[in-house]
Amino acid sequence: MTLFLLWQIACSSLIALVFAAVGGSLGPMTSACALVLGAVASYFISGADPVSKTIFIDPKNKSTETVWLERAVVAFVMYLCYRHFLYMFYEVGAEFKTLNVNNYGDLPLHINYIRQIAGGASFPWVNPSFSLDLLRYPLGLDLYNALWEAVGVRLPAHLFVVGIVCCALTVRMVRIAASWWGLVGLYLSGGFGGWAAANSSAAEIQSALAWKNIFLAVITTQRGFLFALPVGLYLILRARKQEKLSWTFGLMWGALAFFHLHSFAIVSLILGGESLIRKDVKKFLPSLLIAVPIGSAFVLYSSMGLKSGTFIRWQWGWTNTQYSTFNYLNYNFGPYLYLAIGVGLYFALTILLNRKIQTPLREVAKLYWLHFALFALFFNLIVAPWDWDNIKVLIWPYLLILSGWSALNPQLRPGLQIILVVILGWSGFTAVWPTVVSTAASAGIYQQGELAKVKAALSKVPQDAVLLAATTHNHPLTFFGRERAIGYEGHLWSHGIQAQDQVAKLKKIFADDPAWRVLAKELRVTHIYWGNDERTQFGHQARSWQLPENNISDVEDIAIYEIK
Repeated sequence: MTLFLLWQIACSSLIALVFAAVGGSLGPMTSACALVLGAVASYFISGADPVSKTIFIDPKNKSTETVWLERAVVAFVMYLCYRHFLYMFYEVGAEFKTLNVNNYGDLPLHINYIRQIAGGASFPWVNPSFSLDLLRYPLGLDLYNALWEAVGVRLPAHLFVVGIVCCALTVRMVRIAASWWGLVGLYLSGGFGGWAAANSSAAEIQSALAWKNIFLAVITTQRGFLFALPVGLYLILRARKQEKLSWTFGLMWGALAFFHLHSFAIVSLILGGESLIRKDVKKFLPSLLIAVPIGSAFVLYSSMGLKSGTFIRWQWGWTNTQYSTFNYLNYNFGPYLYLAIGVGLYFALTILLNRKIQTPLREVAKLYWLHFALFALFFNLIVAPWDWDNIKVLIWPYLLILSGWSALNPQLRPGLQIILVVILGWSGFTAVWPTVVSTAASAGIYQQGELAKVKAALSKVPQDAVLLAATTHNHPLTFFGRERAIGYEGHLWSHGIQAQDQVAKLKKIFADDPAWRVLAKELRVTHIYWGNDERTQFGHQARSWQLPENNISDVEDIAIYEIK
């Protein structure tokens, strides 16, 4: 079932992309066909390579004494996932809210992508937050959600189902790769900073940390990563266990770039490094013939021919600019740091003191040091416009370091493992626990009353219209999948889009610059939206372009001016 679901999501998204390219857009019928064909393709692909199913067999050296511990951690983690995706986007009173406040910023962006595509936008899709360029974001999972949206499934429902399925796939793959170490380290991550929760709230501590709780900060917010994580682990485990890699490996490897660029790059680097250690590079050659063209096409398209890679830079200590190295590492990583160093020394001493040590432990040690080196490298080499975004790369060697720790399970007594679970998971537990017992901290994203008015105001506005509006992240236009000339500046900057000139033009138009018509034409604006966000941001004074005869809205406090 795990293989089937992985392939169903990947195949459906890729088939939908082909349908959109050939037909010009996606509708209910083509979306339904993509889902059905994706399921059929998944059935045959997942059954055609039975060797790959060996990665789902539990390792023979797994201690039966601690299987119950893994299962207990899995049960808590899955309930945590269930709760967060159930309340990912939910309706309460007069609001749409989200349980995890970290979703307050990015969720409207993904809703905009999903509903723009599901609404029949013409292919190639225009960036709804920057209409002067195409949508270059790796939107594999958003496209998959858009298929369900197009066939009539309610937005909160398919966000929940897709989210919980991807979480189940991730938990399965993490458990195979890294036992309970990976589950605790991924879902209950944190350093000694989280131990101060008695004096500060969990939210305050998380805001001060760089290495935030990964579940809250990355898994529930980075939609592409939600699927890229189980796919990447599947590829790494499959490469470790199979003597021959078929074309299906290359297809999934290349498709990874369509879901998450950072994961595609670091997983490719890990696959290459591990193959050099195992000395089995040749087995990758057939799959490379498929992975390289597919992955390269997505990389070149998303990065505008690698132009957006100019932000890559060296920066010592990741986000650390004010603390000593010791305090920074201690506060953010705490017990994980000391265990990482301790286990590395244990591997080194064990091999040095016993030169005839068995090959499996020697290989585990080499892989461990490779992942440790990669973590150290990307702790200083920043590969994202926003330095904190490097966490999306650091997670991979971090998780594989935890995989190395799981090799020690047979040597650790159950009681000691329980103590380690408590020590390693306490910081993250203090961060996630408030969301397990209450929804009081949920953040409101949209007001239902305002959405009803905006829906009525947009009734005469063509679906392909480009609207000039305030650059708020949760503007009501995002809920309806509408294109804005300029969206939230934080999203643009973090995606490598330099839009300072365009933002300046937007501000001039709303300031009633005499050349507003010329500026609007340069931004390809067809309509100017005037609602609550615009009045709040730009004031209530009248503008020369606010001509009553050009207002096509029938709603009293929302005006939409058509530029003629």
